[in-house]
Amino acid sequence: GTHNYSEGIPAWACSVALLDEGREPIMGVLDFPTQQRVQWAERGGGAWQNGHPLKVKTTPLCETSIIGIQSRIRLNPFPDHLERTCFKYCGRGFGAIAYHAALIAAGKMRGCVDLSVKLHDVAAAVVILGEAGGMLSTLEGGPLLCHAHSHGPFEDRVLPFFAGDPVSGPPLLKYLFPFGAPLGAAGSRGIQSHIDE
Repeated sequence: GTHNYSEGIPAWACSVALLDEGREPIMGVLDFPTQQRVQWAERGGGAWQNGHPLKVKTTPLCETSIIGIQSRIRLNPFPDHLERTCFKYCGRGFGAIAYHAALIAAGKMRGCVDLSVKLHDVAAAVVILGEAGGMLSTLEGGPLLCHAHSHGPFEDRVLPFFAGDPVSGPPLLKYLFPFGAPLGAAGSRGIQSHIDE
């Protein structure tokens, strides 16, 4: 949400996470100052927003379900998942992966996709979404953090990111990416990413 912040658009957050010695996020805070809203979670302690518990929504998806999409993509060919999202659901790009994650944790958004994020973008969200009952994965359904650890320095690694709920998330991911991650997405079969944040 740095660009949103610089343009005066209120969809941005201060994202802070604590990692353990194995570089796994164990505590996270998302602070939305313009909205007077704070989400936080500690591994094993649940997820909270302004003192109220957070839980992802697990009801069936429908045509009005909101799916978060990356707002800036420079790939050729343009990825099919955007057309699939907007054809079947309500695609929304708010310009901040932390904002998307917070909406999923609060049950307002049903899933989100970003072809290229870094650890500092999602570390707090990993804990909050996990404790709110959400699922996180690569675009091919694999564990998000295992992918990061297997590809060099964790802090600098660009990650493909999917988040949703454990009920509708897996079929949504399969619908959006029936053939796996698109060419050019971070981590997709060794193809270099050409995505600008």
